Amino acid sequence: MSDSGPSQEEVSQYFSGLAGRPKLVARSIEEPFIPKYNGSFPAKKMIFNLGQHPIVRAYEQGPRMEIRDALRGLPWFKIDIIRIGYSSTAQENPIVVLITVEPGSVSYLKGQDTVQICRGILLRYVF
Repeated sequence: MSDSGPSQEEVSQYFSGLAGRPKLVARSIEEPFIPKYNGSFPAKKMIFNLGQHPIVRAYEQGPRMEIRDALRGLPWFKIDIIRIGYSSTAQENPIVVLITVEPGSVSYLKGQDTVQICRGILLRYVF
């Protein structure tokens, strides 16, 4: 992602295939976004619930409240710890902390600043 934010392609295709057609605001991974295609159509990502995964318990007992404090002032409404990716096998997809905000309510700069704060909190807990 550049300093000016994600490209329009990344914004519209990062969550390709997910219900509600969410748009990317910011992310912590610094790798460039490379869209995947099935023929001429964007590949679809899938979401998997973690269930009783140890990271969920660790999150609840550790950084949960710090993350919520970092989100103060943002119009967020959901924090999910999930697997998300292109594979139909859950374990082949990375675990992510997905923070959902009201569409169009957060600028890239504010979103990216908040993502970096949340990433720092999670790293202190060795996630």
